[in-house]
Amino acid sequence: MNVKHIFIVTYGRTGSTLLQGLLNSIEGVVVRGENYNLCYGLYKSFISLRKMKTEPKEDGLSPTQPFYGKHLIDESLFIERSRQLIQEQLAIPNDSSVKAWGFKEIRYTQAGLEDKWGYQLKSYLDFMSRIFPDSAFIFLTRDHEHVVKSAFWKERKTQEAIKDIQSFENVARQWSQGKKSAFWIDYKDIVSNNERLIDLYEFLGANYSKEKINDILGVEHSYAGKKENLRKTKNIKEVVIKYKVEASEYVEHFFLDKDGKVDTDSSGRVRISGVCLLKNEYVENFSDLSIVSAGKQNDVRYRLPSPKIAEFFPEHSASFNSRFDLESVELADHFYLIAKLDGKKINLISFTASEEGD
Repeated sequence: MNVKHIFIVTYGRTGSTLLQGLLNSIEGVVVRGENYNLCYGLYKSFISLRKMKTEPKEDGLSPTQPFYGKHLIDESLFIERSRQLIQEQLAIPNDSSVKAWGFKEIRYTQAGLEDKWGYQLKSYLDFMSRIFPDSAFIFLTRDHEHVVKSAFWKERKTQEAIKDIQSFENVARQWSQGKKSAFWIDYKDIVSNNERLIDLYEFLGANYSKEKINDILGVEHSYAGKKENLRKTKNIKEVVIKYKVEASEYVEHFFLDKDGKVDTDSSGRVRISGVCLLKNEYVENFSDLSIVSAGKQNDVRYRLPSPKIAEFFPEHSASFNSRFDLESVELADHFYLIAKLDGKKINLISFTASEEGD
């Protein structure tokens, strides 16, 4: 590992729990969840400590002075003890098995850090850098319009929430400029498992495995998509979820039936069916089509008859048999249609629940 500490710095509903899950899959890495800005209390205490040491003109040597003893203040000791306290409270093992540790937090916007002295983000991150040397600060973003539609922001007016998010990103980018400890990534980079995610692993000094990451991405993280949240308490027997689709370079044509909508049954399971037509040069060498969802691999019936597709692609060798079907699979925010190509497992399609799935 290139770092000793890892922090996910973001706002609500960016997929931070998903990123947390990915990071914890790295051998020797422990990234805990949110803690309501536990370190911010230490930061405020440190500000008071520093003011006590630097602002009063008196030397603090006499018991007759208001700030008696100020000369004994030890900032370095405070920093050292703060790091030790956080490690203990987060129950991070103090042994060689842990190569890097940290946590994720979503309360970095003005609503969480602004006080009578203004927005404290930059100085707070400076403080974090001092407590935790050799750190990686991973700034996670997501489309603002999508984010503010979630329940996390329901108490805020839409434009007010977006302005808060934009302010955070602007100030955070200013702080990040020129810092080797800062890395920016977007939610879409994670769910599509693209080059930017590879860059993140390289930045951390961790081994990247696309297959392993795809398996993790298929596991439910956080709240969105869980059947108990989707159906709430209204006795709804079915829920319709719209999925966005991202196809790999191996695919000529793809669609899900019902325009990407899937119906869940009362147990929260879904039926997935559609068309997956690979490019001609890959057709003969692919096999074992399956869907990874909720951490499980489910075999898919494929090469089913598709006469309508054959009408659109008459010259394509596989267009007559390009349908697939999976009768029942556990509901999750992310699905992955995978196959073997020349015996190697590849990711053909990524499905991500859109707004209707939040």
